[in-house]
Amino acid sequence: MNWIIKQNENQDKNIDSSKIKETGIIGSLRWWYEALVRGYGGYACDPSNSECKFDYDTYEKTKNIEDGLEKVCPVCRLFGCTGWSRRFRLEIKDAQKIPLCLSATSKSDYRHTKLDNLWWLKQIYKKSEKVFFDDNICIEIHTINKINENFDEEDIRNMVLFLFAVISKQGSIGAKIQNGFGVFDIVTVIDKNRLSRGLEKTKELAEIKQGGQVNFPSFNDFFSLTYSVSNDSIYIQPEKFFGTLNSLLKNRFVPSGFSIKYDLRKKIKNDSTPCKAICSNFEYLCKGENEKMVRKTISRFLFGSDKDKFSAKINFTHLYKDKENENYLLNVFGFVPNKVSFENKTLEFNIRSIKNILYIEFGNPYNEEYGVSCLSEVIK
Repeated sequence: MNWIIKQNENQDKNIDSSKIKETGIIGSLRWWYEALVRGYGGYACDPSNSECKFDYDTYEKTKNIEDGLEKVCPVCRLFGCTGWSRRFRLEIKDAQKIPLCLSATSKSDYRHTKLDNLWWLKQIYKKSEKVFFDDNICIEIHTINKINENFDEEDIRNMVLFLFAVISKQGSIGAKIQNGFGVFDIVTVIDKNRLSRGLEKTKELAEIKQGGQVNFPSFNDFFSLTYSVSNDSIYIQPEKFFGTLNSLLKNRFVPSGFSIKYDLRKKIKNDSTPCKAICSNFEYLCKGENEKMVRKTISRFLFGSDKDKFSAKINFTHLYKDKENENYLLNVFGFVPNKVSFENKTLEFNIRSIKNILYIEFGNPYNEEYGVSCLSEVIK
């Protein structure tokens, strides 16, 4: 999916509503920006349980905007909170819906896995008969107001542009990234100097309020692997389909990254070898508990739980065509801490080992990024 990003300085608010809801994009942008701020050592509140609030009474006494913002975290200064509006808005144009059609193929030899795979796809996408897709979706960034004298409207545009560039290069966007959606490419030529200034201003914003946080996404724990998948891979071959027949006849089906994610989850849940590779204290944990239960805990932490509403730490995009050749590309990315407490166990991970698990099927990734240092690659 190609996105045209525009930096619009027009303050006109009389704009027709977009077909893609702005709220879904904004929520995802905020989630990524929280990880950015934490990666630079800043504090980012949990918006579902936030105490951030603009102190209007104090501001009225001093007329100093910083007095009103004293209890507002860096992320809320940009995205808004009680008493403080978001500093920008998005206008989304030219987004069209097409019928959804996914191919579900499994390499797993585990009993019923292929049927389970298709069943899960139907459960996830049964209410999504169509998806947003277009060669060019236009997103305009409208700044509403500055944060303070150190963060004016131009700074805000640069920070939002930098955020879009990070997500485009390293991950995906929207409310369904855990299901493989949200991959996009920015076709607008963006001045690298603007991205560089957006990076520096994000660092500066993070410094306003520092604070270590656990169990929240941080770019210190980030990884991104990109694989080139040849057309003869079993995951490209259309074995089972979910979607509409018309899109299938037009050869518009998308190879499902969920199939790969599901196979890897099954492998970790049922085999100690990948568990040993990715969890450095796996054997130690097995000394005090049944190995099967330890494998299940690792699998639940990495891949989430629909039942307990626990989000996945590893995400797989659907496969998409490489612009430079006919092969498909697959992005695997996520936030996995080195050490975490989960289900009364202390899990220690070596996330760089995940590529060893994927090596058998896909070889080495042609691009891999780890930690906050990958953010500098965006502006090169």
